[in-house]
Amino acid sequence: MEFGSEAPEDPEQTTRVLTIMFARDY
Repeated sequence: MEFGSEAPEDPEQTTRVLTIMFARDY
């Protein structure tokens, strides 16, 4: 997973990325 590579300072964006990743995983 390339998460640390793209770690934005915006918590909202990080949450969105995580949600998308989880949604794709499920």
